[in-house]
Amino acid sequence: MFLLQADIIHPVEEAFTSGVLVMPTEVVPGAGAALSRWGDIPVNGWLIVISALCVVVDISGLYYIFPDLCKCFTRWRWNLTAESSMQFSRERDIFALVMVLPVTVAATRFGMIAPAFLDRLAPQWRTLAVLGMVAAYLLFRLFNYGSLRLRARRISNYQVAHTATRNIFIMYGIVLLFTAGVLWLCGAGDAVIRAVCLAETAFCYVVAVLQKFQILGSSCNPLTTFLYLCALEFLPTGLLIAANVCL
Repeated sequence: MFLLQADIIHPVEEAFTSGVLVMPTEVVPGAGAALSRWGDIPVNGWLIVISALCVVVDISGLYYIFPDLCKCFTRWRWNLTAESSMQFSRERDIFALVMVLPVTVAATRFGMIAPAFLDRLAPQWRTLAVLGMVAAYLLFRLFNYGSLRLRARRISNYQVAHTATRNIFIMYGIVLLFTAGVLWLCGAGDAVIRAVCLAETAFCYVVAVLQKFQILGSSCNPLTTFLYLCALEFLPTGLLIAANVCL
């Protein structure tokens, strides 16, 4: 019998010295190259599978809310109308939560969220670390919303301004995943895909802020509306960007 060591074949008896198994200490070139690719990391593969399953399971909810989502994206007043439907609100909230995982996975895959501290982590922990950052961002937004809720003059408009962001987020997630998938299938590089996705992110964020300003402005003066936007949008988003750039 023979033992394969690197590029040399030895008799298997030479693998033992005084009853101790001697293993080769040389690093075979290219042995870890496969794991350097994002898609070859098992955790990332499982996250992709879970994301796809979650979307498929709740696809009927998207089918129900999609017409109203399109109207909400183009007409800010339609958010007030759509929010009056309890079924729409419930299906929208569920699907917005479902979309968090695939959007975050895509953002990590194409380097949209890539703080420097990720380089100090093992590859299998990097996507999970970004998920933690996004979860902290969403919880901070929710905390700000809850702490300012009792001070809002028009509770209904204040709530709609908060939930309208979820309508934009779902549409953004659909466009982002579709665009990234098509560009990837067409052979575009990660830098191109990242640039396109960041442009879509900026556009949808501006639309969300403008809609929130209009909804809040319908019941508050401009100064109060701006202060609400600072607490509900600019502060948490600024912290997320700062974490992405500085950490």
